[in-house]
Amino acid sequence: METKYRHRVHRDKQYWPGAIDCYDLTDLEGLLVRGERIDGVQVDYLKTFFVLDTRHLVGATNAIILDSERGIVSTKQTVAQLMHTVRQSLRVGAQQRLRDLATIEALSRHKLPIICRDMQFLPVTFRNLPGHHWFGGHQFLHADGEGTGTMVQLWNGVRLEVPITKRAFMKQVERVQLLQLLLAEDDVYYERYSYGGQVGGKRLADELEYAGYRNFSQRLNQEQYGLPVDDADLESWLLGYFGGRYRSDSRLSG
Repeated sequence: METKYRHRVHRDKQYWPGAIDCYDLTDLEGLLVRGERIDGVQVDYLKTFFVLDTRHLVGATNAIILDSERGIVSTKQTVAQLMHTVRQSLRVGAQQRLRDLATIEALSRHKLPIICRDMQFLPVTFRNLPGHHWFGGHQFLHADGEGTGTMVQLWNGVRLEVPITKRAFMKQVERVQLLQLLLAEDDVYYERYSYGGQVGGKRLADELEYAGYRNFSQRLNQEQYGLPVDDADLESWLLGYFGGRYRSDSRLSG
């Protein structure tokens, strides 16, 4: 999926008409009525700007996706399932690198965001309301305090009334923006296993990165520690550590 900022300003006015000034995120039932049910839908990197948890509501719907191009979409998939798919689409080791950077910078590792290039998704909870939601920080333009809530203006022109204090909301936004900047400045994060930035005109595939980790682990155990390495055990360790995207049949030998 596209992960460049230039795509964030578009919105389909059929779904997001200018006549509606603001969308109240405490009115989840109202959003469900306006939306379309699509089971199997997925989160888009930059066009999705909120993933809302509706498991506590009556009915079979578990989540609502607010998307610049698709409008309001409800689904039986849970927020956890939707965001797990996003995590699984990242480069191998991306979330571990994010945790490492947070530790180095003395930032909280609690409720870490998901970041990929320009994409930013940060976890949020609403005041006095159940559920665990995700906000697409890549769409954030500015925020104004509205009593105990926050009016959020997005790049795509949509305004949202969010039941979070401005102070708490901006603390989350500023943290994800800092982490994104740190990731962008970390050449190793983007260019590891890419000699001179590319090989044969293309970046190395994620499978090659995975193979590199695997071969390195084998040599480290065998040559430095003299430990026997069982293929199944090594596969299990790597899949558990990096999130389990690849299987042995897609592994490349080194």
